[in-house]
Amino acid sequence: MVVVLIIGILVAIAIPVFNVAKARAQTRACYANQRTVGGGVQMWVADDEARARGDLAGVVTGGHDLVGAHIFNEPPRCPSSPEPADPMTVDVAHGAYTIDASGRVVACIHGNPVHGLYH
Repeated sequence: MVVVLIIGILVAIAIPVFNVAKARAQTRACYANQRTVGGGVQMWVADDEARARGDLAGVVTGGHDLVGAHIFNEPPRCPSSPEPADPMTVDVAHGAYTIDASGRVVACIHGNPVHGLYH
């Protein structure tokens, strides 16, 4: 009985600690994805100085100019977002990142608390 009680106490301590560590890891992975997308924008503009950052505005999905050329072969997704129902139609609601007209990555709306934008 005592052994079961001790195991129960250890589990009660470990679960919240695990959840906090998981949330921190997801936040850091989201920030890394945002930096990668931001770096892809900089490389895209540097390839041809005549290009405008605003040309990349929109959701970074499989058909986006950055995907395959300057970042992943698949569009990055926020690890805290829900899984998309259809991986071929990834959008902001399913964790895709967005680039605004100035070429900046838009803050992430996922996570608890919301991840926001990396610093």
